[in-house]
Amino acid sequence: MSRDAVDFLVQHLGGDRLLTRAELEKLTLYAGEGGRIDLDDVRAVTAESAALSLDDAVLAAAEGDATALDRALGRVFQEGESAVSVIRALLRHLQRLHVLAVRVAAGGSRDDAIRAARPPIFFKQQDSWRRQLQRWSETRLRLALDRVAEAEFRMKQTGLPAETLCREAMFSIAEAARSRPS
Repeated sequence: MSRDAVDFLVQHLGGDRLLTRAELEKLTLYAGEGGRIDLDDVRAVTAESAALSLDDAVLAAAEGDATALDRALGRVFQEGESAVSVIRALLRHLQRLHVLAVRVAAGGSRDDAIRAARPPIFFKQQDSWRRQLQRWSETRLRLALDRVAEAEFRMKQTGLPAETLCREAMFSIAEAARSRPS
């Protein structure tokens, strides 16, 4: 298995040991005896497309790409993901981006911040993270985190449709990313 494929699996397979074992068995059968698995094979064979769509949605929101966000959210909700889990994924992403933005604000370069990220940022997403660090300041990320946390609270407390609140929050983050790059 190529290093890229292993890195991808580590980042995208969750804590469900049975699911992880099933996916690894499927990859083994796919490769056959003595076969080789690369990143494209892993993406094609593994059954975590909801996680990929969720990643796409979060990255699109943080980059300000409303068109890609709309497509990805459509896939995420079609695949049965809950609005609360989508908002929590966005919160985790913005928190991680905030940590990197603090490093940049302290005088580090974007590339150094990305290289120092733990867990490491998947190499195919690094350009996206660079663009995000260009768009977001530490201060604006704090405000965005507050906005998203408020959306999660409203989902749980108001009785309003969670998917609508999620979409509203995601698109407000995308709009904020497009305006006033820092």
